[in-house]
Amino acid sequence: MDKQTSDLTSLLEDALTVRQNLSFYRTRVRELSRHCDQQEASHNKRINDLQAEIQSLHQQAEASRHALASLKASSSWRLTAPLRVIARLAHKGLTFAKLLATGRFADIRTLLKKAGVTRPSVKDCAYTPGAILILSRPDDTSGMARALSAALTAAGFKAETVSSMPDICTAQFCFVINPQKFEELPPATHRICVQPAFTPGSLPENYVAMLKDSRAVLAESQQEIEALAQQGITYPSVFYVPEPGSEGDFHFFLCRLMMALGATDFSALYDQCAQHEIKTQLIALSLPETFERHELLKSKTSAALVFPGLRATPGWVGAACSFKYLAKKLLEAGVEQALIFEDDAEFTEGMNPEDILSFALKIRQEHCRWDVFSAFISDLHPDATISSVFEADGRQCVLLNRMVGMVCNVYSRNALTLIAEWDETNPDVGHNTIDRYLEAHDDLKIVTTCPFLVGHNEEMTSSLWHVKNSTMNHAFTTSSNLLFEKIWQFRTEKALKQGKE
Repeated sequence: MDKQTSDLTSLLEDALTVRQNLSFYRTRVRELSRHCDQQEASHNKRINDLQAEIQSLHQQAEASRHALASLKASSSWRLTAPLRVIARLAHKGLTFAKLLATGRFADIRTLLKKAGVTRPSVKDCAYTPGAILILSRPDDTSGMARALSAALTAAGFKAETVSSMPDICTAQFCFVINPQKFEELPPATHRICVQPAFTPGSLPENYVAMLKDSRAVLAESQQEIEALAQQGITYPSVFYVPEPGSEGDFHFFLCRLMMALGATDFSALYDQCAQHEIKTQLIALSLPETFERHELLKSKTSAALVFPGLRATPGWVGAACSFKYLAKKLLEAGVEQALIFEDDAEFTEGMNPEDILSFALKIRQEHCRWDVFSAFISDLHPDATISSVFEADGRQCVLLNRMVGMVCNVYSRNALTLIAEWDETNPDVGHNTIDRYLEAHDDLKIVTTCPFLVGHNEEMTSSLWHVKNSTMNHAFTTSSNLLFEKIWQFRTEKALKQGKE
């Protein structure tokens, strides 16, 4: 070994030492960050527990109110009401006795009416899981009431159609068709508005306020979603449910709505959509309620199936359920590999989704049988290990054992099987988001490129975390830089080993 080579080797060894020291401090920072995350998760769990306790108390209060309302509506209560009023009046004085003694019966009736001896008007709804009320005028000819009743009944709900609000309502949710036609409406927390008026700029303020306060407002098209947005009524209050009998799957979207409202779960939804088939290898994931993103997505590709993402609370559960739904359907259809990308993916390297899928399949055939080909890793784990670096079509490719990021990936059947097994009942946001779930399987073969083939649109707002994507730029840059460092370290160690040999 000549002196120049010896000096270069020494410099490389020193650089590796510096790299290892930096890695140590980065790992320490990561540990502290994880500790903070664990503390935050603990606090969030406590908050969720308290919210669940509050919800339980609300349900108990609803049950008590329902029992009281039922009692007050009973014939025995109405028949004995005068006696109770007489008792209260007798306790206060001799007024009633004097009126009775002098035969002033008209005054007695007036007094009883003022005291509230009339049939109660109970419009607040007691919570009864699975009970659905459909409020529709007799002159409605749209067929929406029948379609709702049939679909909800098929989904396991007990649906009842009425033309006016009953005095006592025990429904979990109340669908109101053409709400502008009703003077009396269900409580806002139970109200789902169907086919509301959409004429821009002409809606009364109180009507717009009623829509905003409602639990959900249904829209049958992207134009209606845009019209609602012009009135300030937007996601997450708005839900896309196509017109019955249209090209859209009315039953699927109705089940999607009920899952988002917490009235049903993923398993029930999936069972209801057994006939829904997905066989394509190109899938874009988007929420139709975010119409601007939806329209932008259509300009990126015409070959991909646009899947309407499932919704749940919290949002990350809905996102993971979307991937689980797609994985199960793809496995059932016998699809071997599939590319799934989110609507905020930016194709920055001159490759569209079709190109990325072809590139990934070529690598799988000629270089490495990957489990996941990732076009963008949003948060590379410090302990991720590189086992190979190679060139393909002039691009630097890397074989890793870990990844985090669902913006744009190609999945093999092995990865799809893991996603299909994700547990939607685990509320641990620190470990059970779909990307962290995959990251925990450190025996996967992950191939990515440096630089990444896809970016993240900075101007869009995350539909999961409700923050601008730009707020996560630092994490994305750190991930990219860490990948570069790991590639450099891998090549340096390989060169040193070959030099010493």
